[in-house]
Amino acid sequence: MRQEPGKRRTADLAPIIGDIRATGGTSLHGIATGLNGREIPTAQGGTWSVVQVQRVLDAA
Repeated sequence: MRQEPGKRRTADLAPIIGDIRATGGTSLHGIATGLNGREIPTAQGGTWSVVQVQRVLDAA
């Protein structure tokens, strides 16, 4: 199914997002900045935006 890779990706990102939140990145912008700072690409290989972070959080 097409949804399976997305669910795995969301699960893989959960601990990273948790760590970013624990170190002060609590806003969507802060999480996006944290993911980009760690050089973690989006599923399409780009940089993170607020909208993309929100979609990942909604899927969790």
